[in-house]
Amino acid sequence: MILNYLKNVVWPASYIAAILVFMVGILCQLSDRGSFRANEVFALYIMIYVILFFIGNALYLNHGERLTLRMIRKALLSGAPW
Repeated sequence: MILNYLKNVVWPASYIAAILVFMVGILCQLSDRGSFRANEVFALYIMIYVILFFIGNALYLNHGERLTLRMIRKALLSGAPW
C-alpha cells in the first residue's frame, strides 16, 4: 500500500516539481535582472513539492490510480481536508 502510494503520488509530484524548478531556473538565467537567488529557487521547489504532496494525500489513492489533473480538480472542488 505504502509502496504503491509512493509510486503513484510522491514520485510524479517530485518529478513535476523538479521540472517546474528547472524551468524557473532557466527563466532566471535568461532574465536580465536575475531576481531569483538559489535559496529562493530551493524554497520554490519545497513549496511546489509540499502542495502536490498534500493534494495527493487528500486524494488518498486506495486503488493505485494515477494522479491526474481531473483528480486534482475533483479534490479541490470537493473541499479536500488539508
